[in-house]
Amino acid sequence: MSVPRRLLAGCLLLAAAVQASEPAPGSASLFDAASVWTSDRGEPVRLAQFRGRSVVITMAYSSCGKVCVATLRKLEALQARADAQGREIEFVVVGYNPLLDTPAAWAAYRQSHHLARANWHFLTGSDEDTHALARQLAIDYWLYDDHVMHDFKIVLLGEDGRPRKALAWDDRGTELF
Repeated sequence: MSVPRRLLAGCLLLAAAVQASEPAPGSASLFDAASVWTSDRGEPVRLAQFRGRSVVITMAYSSCGKVCVATLRKLEALQARADAQGREIEFVVVGYNPLLDTPAAWAAYRQSHHLARANWHFLTGSDEDTHALARQLAIDYWLYDDHVMHDFKIVLLGEDGRPRKALAWDDRGTELF
């Protein structure tokens, strides 16, 4: 089996294993983290700046051609649902690999996917902060050859920064909020 086929097979097996989950009660607020991220516009961002707002957050790989595209499609569906309901939601996408998911890479991603809305935020952080956020969101990822293998999970944070609900790859609807 070629590397791309093995990679695709691994992604499919991983996706099949990931289930929707309710975050653990009493989860810590992501807004309390001291982490400073860099946006695709080169600006420093603290998650605390979203306090008081509903946030949909996930992690992605800026050059992923499979699972991350499915994540983007689900985020776009969530945005359409929020628009239809008159909800104001912040969408935050954090890169798995700080060496490759740079602000410039995210800026190119934003442009190529026509995501000009101001409520979408593509962030890059330190390797340590990225791993810490993934742990808080219960998102697993690891390096396989030159690829980042990862879960598909989209998490809704309440206005207090605590996870409220999560969507997995097999959730057909947009019942996050």
